[in-house]
Amino acid sequence: MFEGHDEIVERIARHLKQPVPMDPTLERRVMEAIAALPAPRAGGPGALVALGRWLATPRRVPLPPLAGVAAAGIAALLLLRPGVRPEPRAEPAAFQFLLLAPRAQSVSLVG
Repeated sequence: MFEGHDEIVERIARHLKQPVPMDPTLERRVMEAIAALPAPRAGGPGALVALGRWLATPRRVPLPPLAGVAAAGIAALLLLRPGVRPEPRAEPAAFQFLLLAPRAQSVSLVG
């Protein structure tokens, strides 16, 4: 179906196997941030309550203005799609099936 498909996959795989340069201080900074977190209290809220609080906490998610325009455009396309409304179902109609095959040994109708 796609010519050169294997070659493209191999090129992508080679690229993904390349080592990624990492900041040598990353692990130390992450571990310091974890150590700075408050320790869980014994008998404190359960995991479900803590998850609920975390989900309910407002957060700032910086997005470029273009992302808002794109989201509004997608929503408009989904809500205002012309010609994608369900058509009313028609009542079943009776019809006659006629096959002209005088030399046929057998006939099957499917559907």
